[in-house]
Amino acid sequence: MPRSAQPRSDRTSPGKHAAIAAELRTRIIAGALEPGARLPTCPELEAEFQVSRMTVLKALDRLKRDQFIRTDGRRGTFVAERPPQLYRYALVFAEYQLSRFSQALFEAAEGLQRETPRRLPAFFGVDGHADVEDYERLVADVRGQRLAGVIFVSQPGPLAGTPIFEPADLPRVALVEEPNVPGVGAVSLDQSSYIAAALEHFRARKRRRVAILTNGHRSQAWLTEVTGQIARRGMTTRPAWTLAADVRFPHWVPNSVAALFSAPSGSCPDALLIGDDHLVEHATRALLEMGLVVPREVEVIAHANFPCRPPAAVPVTWLGYSARKLLEASCGMIDAWRQGRRPEHPVLVPAEFGSEANGPGRASR
Repeated sequence: MPRSAQPRSDRTSPGKHAAIAAELRTRIIAGALEPGARLPTCPELEAEFQVSRMTVLKALDRLKRDQFIRTDGRRGTFVAERPPQLYRYALVFAEYQLSRFSQALFEAAEGLQRETPRRLPAFFGVDGHADVEDYERLVADVRGQRLAGVIFVSQPGPLAGTPIFEPADLPRVALVEEPNVPGVGAVSLDQSSYIAAALEHFRARKRRRVAILTNGHRSQAWLTEVTGQIARRGMTTRPAWTLAADVRFPHWVPNSVAALFSAPSGSCPDALLIGDDHLVEHATRALLEMGLVVPREVEVIAHANFPCRPPAAVPVTWLGYSARKLLEASCGMIDAWRQGRRPEHPVLVPAEFGSEANGPGRASR
């Protein structure tokens, strides 16, 4: 029997349109059908797959919903100019209540989507629990091959062994120094550049006695580098001037500030690095309430994750990282990975200064 005359039994096979959609999607992803290319006509697809017009239309509708194709009236059906496997990067947050760092990333992602062809859909609360709606959405995108790659904002370990890690060829990047899952690329903050930039700023303003207030998660290696860089510049610090606070309980921060500046003025620090943006508001308010004149008596550098800045009660110099550059580096790593250039080393994003600001400047939400 000629192929065109074979009976079409797809009416009793409700999954056939899904199989056709999967085959066409595979051709698009493999490049056999390039962005902007015209798909075969409905009659051609009917003949190729030996199905009815209704089945072909269902398959095309599925691909259209997933943004792989577009229709253009009588001109036909075309591969999308920006198909999802090339332009969608999942931005995965483990938490629901976002930190200031995560807020900056979310705002930067919105900016990238407004100004570039890239799409960065956000998924919240994805921490390994399968009953989370955004986890289910992410798994569906992974299985539907609707992603160029995945960007984990924190360590991806809790998701190891889940369907998110099933496709071996899906690029995955984490915004950490060393991912705790093999095969995940790393884009991280260049801490050495941050420390050096802060200390050079202090030295240029003839400040020599450096105090540091940061979060309680800093490693001993970080502290050793800080004190070493201070010493190499002929500046001084003391154990009593390098304090850490729990960012979950910032109401204790004024006590730390009081401890730093309770001695006579000549024995107090003349430079303060507030190394975590969750501490900035409380620390600067404490400086103001103590009557310290900033920057005459103490030069203050405050951490920020741009484009967001926390409120500051005194004049500060903002030093931090661009969330947009972190995302651009992550997307760039994923793009290179898809082109066969798998990353061997982490990408480090250097610290940068924002504008000096009196008061809160642009505060994060």
